[in-house]
Amino acid sequence: MTMPIIEIRSHQREILIDQILTRVDPDHIHRGEYYVEKSRTDIRHTLDFTLESLAIRQKSILVQYYRWLIETLSHYAIREEPLLAMFAAVKTALHPFLDADENAFLASIPETEIREKKAFSHSSAPDLIPEANAYLGLLLGKDRHGAAHFLERLIQQGMPMEEVFVHVIQSAMVEVGRLWQTRIIDVADEHMATVITQSAMTQLYPLLFDTKKNGKRLVALALGDELHEIGIRMVADLFEWKGFETEYLGANMPSSSVLDHLRKRPPHLVALSVTVATHLSRLTKLIQDLRDEPGLKSLKIIIGGQAVAGIPDAARVFGADGFAFDAAAAVREGERLVGITRS
Repeated sequence: MTMPIIEIRSHQREILIDQILTRVDPDHIHRGEYYVEKSRTDIRHTLDFTLESLAIRQKSILVQYYRWLIETLSHYAIREEPLLAMFAAVKTALHPFLDADENAFLASIPETEIREKKAFSHSSAPDLIPEANAYLGLLLGKDRHGAAHFLERLIQQGMPMEEVFVHVIQSAMVEVGRLWQTRIIDVADEHMATVITQSAMTQLYPLLFDTKKNGKRLVALALGDELHEIGIRMVADLFEWKGFETEYLGANMPSSSVLDHLRKRPPHLVALSVTVATHLSRLTKLIQDLRDEPGLKSLKIIIGGQAVAGIPDAARVFGADGFAFDAAAAVREGERLVGITRS
């Protein structure tokens, strides 16, 4: 008897986690409490990504997740074989609860697809422009004031705001993520870099809000309980810089509250960001709700974030009007959608 995916999540998940752990490691009960809890946590995340992949029928969600997991855990001397065994065990455990089409979907993702296709590698440092390297040094040195002054100087010296956002701030923060993933820095260092960057961006507000407005309004938010809000915040700030009146709603706002807010004063454009793939079904539902709202028929929707970046033709898949990889591209796409042309 099949069961809706949402019910598997709410009622069956913990039972399935124990079943999967037993299949992957029959002797787990002899390995200590920490090992068991860590294993259950990893399986819980894996099950959530699998169910999300099923919910929106996107193989790339699951494939990219396993590639990321294999690469990340390789820095903890964990081989890929037990992770691939978990992949098989999850499919086996879910089989009785899924219908024929759902099981066929999971079966269409063979282990070889995870093994053979090269994962996006975080192992080697990317090429950063000198300004991004300098800013990264201030982040890792936990120099909050220095970071803020550095960004201000770049603007004063003539670097365009979009270059500061994309080629300095974004590039440096991506490198911070890579350093955490490869265990060169710890999670506290990563969080501190995020806090410093958020503070430094706030220091740019007098410049951002001192621009001539074009009569267009943007509302921007991140879906779910996202911890990585810098990307969508950069989107909102750069739209403000380009003349939009903007409202940044942050993250973890219920969809019903989003709809209530937009009904009161409909904007021209909404920017939605999803960093973690387990929130993609929320993206699908919110966009459908927006499309069904009579007073928001002219609203344009642009999407972005790491979770949608690897999905081909993402705008069409989720029913949006546009997609962008970064804040500068989001502004260009947003201006196109609302009919603003620049010479």
